[in-house]
Amino acid sequence: MSDRHGTPGTAGLRLREIPIKQFERRRGRTTLKLIGATRMFYRFNVFVHGEMLLGRADVIHVLIVVGLAAALLLLVRRGLIHVDLSFPWFVAIIVLGVLSTSEGFIHSAAAALGIVYPPIGIVFLTIFIVLGLITSLLIIITRLRRRQIQIVRRIIGEELKRQDETLGAWRGEFNQNPPIPRT
Repeated sequence: MSDRHGTPGTAGLRLREIPIKQFERRRGRTTLKLIGATRMFYRFNVFVHGEMLLGRADVIHVLIVVGLAAALLLLVRRGLIHVDLSFPWFVAIIVLGVLSTSEGFIHSAAAALGIVYPPIGIVFLTIFIVLGLITSLLIIITRLRRRQIQIVRRIIGEELKRQDETLGAWRGEFNQNPPIPRT
C-alpha cells in the first residue's frame, strides 16, 4: 500500500483533490454550530494529514505556528491582550510550537522527561503550559472579582450614607415645621 516511508504513490495509490461546495450565508450572522465546528475541525485535520502524506508536514507545522504567533501579536497590538501574567504562557506555547518542528528537540525533551514515545513528551509540555495559563487566568479573574466586590461595597456604603443624610435632613425639616392639622 505504501513505500517504506509510509507515503502513498509507489504502491499504486494516488492522491487527488476533491472540490468542496461552498454556499452563501442564509442569514446575516454565522450559522456555525458545534456540529459544524466539529466537521470543520475534521476537514482541517484531513487537510493537514494530506499535506503530511505529501511530505509538506514541516511547512504546515511552521505555518500554523507562525499564524498563531501573528494572531497573538495582533491581539497584543490591538490591546485585547495585556502583557501581564498570562503573556509569558502564550509565548511559551509559541516557542514550544517552533521548537517542536525539530526532531532533535522532540527526542531530547522526551528523553529528559523519561518518555518512551517522543511526541507524547510535547503533548505533556503543552498540557503543562496550558494548565499554567489557566492558573494564571484564574488568579487574574479572582483578583478582578475581589476588586469588583470592593468597588460595589464602597458604592453601596456611599449610597447608604447619602440616603441617611437625606433622610436625616428631611426629619429635621419635618420637626422644625410640623404640618398644620386639617379640620
